[in-house]
Amino acid sequence: MAGDDRYPDRLYLSLPNQPERYGNFYLRTRKGEKIVALCVVRDNLVVFGARSSYVVTGYTPDDIQMNILEPDIGCISNAGIVLVHGWAFIPTHLGFYVCTGSSLHWISQDFHHTWLNEYKANQEAVRGRLERERRQRARGQVLRRDHGGLDN
Repeated sequence: MAGDDRYPDRLYLSLPNQPERYGNFYLRTRKGEKIVALCVVRDNLVVFGARSSYVVTGYTPDDIQMNILEPDIGCISNAGIVLVHGWAFIPTHLGFYVCTGSSLHWISQDFHHTWLNEYKANQEAVRGRLERERRQRARGQVLRRDHGGLDN
């Protein structure tokens, strides 16, 4: 679990085989940044800050650790992560990446400049739109796509 307003850089862990019981144990992001998103990709827990990402390995408090996956690539919104066939597609400040659980690969070369310009101009609009779409999916609503600018 993450998202503690008092300690936004902490990932709280449960006891082994007891996912609903807090294990009185937590990990912190190496750079001290706020945790933006969590996702499980191919049995790896991936933790995203806004500008860095980590992978959690191990099973018990004795061997569990959070290692840097990418020091300069994070996630702009947890609502923007999409899981497809075991891979996670991640929106970042640099464009879209696909996460395999052990690495991130840049996939947005064809629209890289458009993404950077739209993101820089409309950071709040991007996050707001992704959050609206997440809520619509959660309610089972069909998403309306208009392929216009990000401020729609």
